[in-house]
Amino acid sequence: MKKFFFVILMSFILTQGTYAQIYNQQITDIDKARREIKNNIQNFQKIEKIRDSTGSRYVYFKEKELQLITVFCEDKNIDKSVEWYFSNGQLIYSEQIWTDTKSSKTIDNEKFYLSNGHLIAWTKENNPVDNTSQEFKDVDVQLFTYAEKIKEDAK
Repeated sequence: MKKFFFVILMSFILTQGTYAQIYNQQITDIDKARREIKNNIQNFQKIEKIRDSTGSRYVYFKEKELQLITVFCEDKNIDKSVEWYFSNGQLIYSEQIWTDTKSSKTIDNEKFYLSNGHLIAWTKENNPVDNTSQEFKDVDVQLFTYAEKIKEDAK
């Protein structure tokens, strides 16, 4: 019986370790893709979708493939900056940074990592959000829906 329990325990530990490795590799791969897009942005076609006194929206394509959408908005005393990164037609990463214009302090910084169109990791102020929470699940659905909308708007 002890041997059976030990085998089950070791299987669980090894499975968890493998899952963590896969998860960490996904985050690493997404960060690498994001850096490649950012480092090659000058080689992409840049389309100005919106530009006025309160902000801007730019869309970047590599050939005909959507790579990045950036939005900047001045909202009262807050500058809002959001970036959406795409790979193979799928949203893979998004980051939003809101800055108080008077103090220049960041008041909101959130990062979203996605795989196959679904949220796999989310941080608020560099603190991970529990992926089993209802908030995480709700944001997953909202991001999926919004990604489809901004892809369509980018055309």
